[in-house]
Amino acid sequence: YYKLEIKLMFKIFINGLSDGIFDLSNAIVQFLNITLLVGFIGEIGSSYLYVLNSILMIWLMVFFSLSDSLNPLISVEFGKKNYKKIKYYRNTVLKMCFVLGILGYIILMLIRGDLLTMFGVNDMDDRIYLLKYSRYYFLVVLVFGINQTIVSYLTSLGQSKSSLFLGVMRNIILIVLVTLFLTAILGEVGIWLSYFTTEAISIVLGIIILLKKKPLKML
Repeated sequence: YYKLEIKLMFKIFINGLSDGIFDLSNAIVQFLNITLLVGFIGEIGSSYLYVLNSILMIWLMVFFSLSDSLNPLISVEFGKKNYKKIKYYRNTVLKMCFVLGILGYIILMLIRGDLLTMFGVNDMDDRIYLLKYSRYYFLVVLVFGINQTIVSYLTSLGQSKSSLFLGVMRNIILIVLVTLFLTAILGEVGIWLSYFTTEAISIVLGIIILLKKKPLKML
């Protein structure tokens, strides 16, 4: 009983860590991006990143809400071994994330000028820069929800180690490697494209993990 309890506590800890790793990784990524941007455009780079990241996070919260709602639904049905409902819930959220991703990007492109004004960006040079590079940075909304759903899905099935692995690879290791690589190849554009590129690669990695999981074969 004691061993089972320790094992359960460890599993709960891993689940919580896999869900909360985004906050830690976001801080690491922001520090890396600021450091690189300073090399290209000076200290103003930190302000540019703050504005675009603040706007982006408003929309990303929609995907966090969707994935958080998916977790208890799948957990309950998995306990009942109701695999058809699990498949339905999973696929429904994935479709919603796909549609909302496209819709979100279109909306951001249409109102980004107003959003910049809301954040006090009125200088013409600043606006021109942010309008130009925001189209690259905001591409992440197209794929972020899909990745977040995959992570939540794995956690719901009790695949905490796989969820943690995907979270670390996606949010820390891949983003750092991709950012450095794209910056070396594309320069400043690579910094703003790195977030989207990492999420796109992570979708492939997530699909590979899902195909290797036995619960998926039941669905």
